[in-house]
Amino acid sequence: MNELHKSRSRKVLKTIGAACLAIPLVAHAQSSPSTQAIDDQRALDERIREIVRQELDDRERQAHQERRQYEARRNAEAARQGLRRAMERESEAVANARQSQEAANSFINLVRRSTEAAWVIPPEVSGTLTAQVQVQLTESGDLWQTAIQRTSGDPAFDRSALEAVEKAAPFPELRQLPPEQAADYRQFNLRFTPGDTR
Repeated sequence: MNELHKSRSRKVLKTIGAACLAIPLVAHAQSSPSTQAIDDQRALDERIREIVRQELDDRERQAHQERRQYEARRNAEAARQGLRRAMERESEAVANARQSQEAANSFINLVRRSTEAAWVIPPEVSGTLTAQVQVQLTESGDLWQTAIQRTSGDPAFDRSALEAVEKAAPFPELRQLPPEQAADYRQFNLRFTPGDTR
């Protein structure tokens, strides 16, 4: 930047010098020496002012252009950083959602395994019977209540499904889920079919 200013200063001085040389010299006999000197000085002063104004205008235009370029670079960098942060937040949200879903799936699978292990199927029942039980839990995972959502048509079979849930409870693992998912899993249905509990 200093070299640029030096180059411009040299250019201004050359222009001023040329302006001085361009002013015509008139013989003493043709006009009064004092009047001619005043006119020459005025012309020189006006030319110098014009050169200085032009130089200042050029510098102002260049400074304005540099400010605009700087602002453009800064805005572009801010946009890149904002996009990068948004992508990081989105990736984090996806990872958290995946972890939450995995935890929820693990909880339901644990409930199913525990209930199936506690289930005592009545003897001589048909392998095609199916009962669906609605399960409601407290916030701590204790059993609140159970109800037959869809009966198998066999009272003994239905009663064995309810007893299996009661024996398998409580399910304290519910407290390990994120609060919003724990609320969703405080009520769910289990389907009981011999050899397959879902």
